[in-house]
Amino acid sequence: MEDVSPEVVKGYSVWLEPESLHYHAGGVVQARVLWGYMMQRKGTADTGGWNCYALDPGGSLLEADVSRGEGGCHKAAFFAGGEGLYNLVLENEAGVFCRLPGGEWVRGGLDRNPGAAECARFFQRARIPVPVGHHIHGRLDNLSAAGLDVFSREFREYRLGDSIVIKVCYMGRPLPGACVKATHHLFAGGGYPWSGKTGKEGEISFTLAEKGHWMFTCTLSDEEDRGENRYHKTVHTASFVVAGVR
Repeated sequence: MEDVSPEVVKGYSVWLEPESLHYHAGGVVQARVLWGYMMQRKGTADTGGWNCYALDPGGSLLEADVSRGEGGCHKAAFFAGGEGLYNLVLENEAGVFCRLPGGEWVRGGLDRNPGAAECARFFQRARIPVPVGHHIHGRLDNLSAAGLDVFSREFREYRLGDSIVIKVCYMGRPLPGACVKATHHLFAGGGYPWSGKTGKEGEISFTLAEKGHWMFTCTLSDEEDRGENRYHKTVHTASFVVAGVR
């Protein structure tokens, strides 16, 4: 029988890909907002729970707009006033879903499905670094103190065969033992080709074995992050894209 479960419970999530490998000060930064599994786009997500913003090099919050782009995807955009390393972040409050005793997943919480076997809230965060200006490098700071975050502290131009250190934090603290999965945008297999667990500082090193865009992602189920009479846990998913490995 075909699996007709809602996409989010099958592991679909949002991620970001830049439209350019660098941008210019005093202009608009645009990025694609994509929906699917393992960097393989599958239609478009429901934008009702989206919150998109950017952080400038000093950590100030900037407004970011989301609009429909070409090819069925969405676009996020913000104005970059000066040179430096920016962060673009999209948070997706994907909703609450319950698994009924027969195995079917439906939208809505325990208040609407009192006999549900399991009920979860799904929250997603997608992040990309945005260099504005030429030959920008530095550190990614000003990260979220709430929820799950996946990122690399260092930003620079990466080449084939380079290593990158990925860090996972939860509620602002390093998360040891977290499973980080990685893929690149041309991979078309059925499962993530690379994965590993973070060490005691919440970090793991990956070798960039292919050219192009890479995505690093992690999922965490927190049964303490629950909503009384609505859901038993929150499933957090975070993604971080490193673009343009040469």
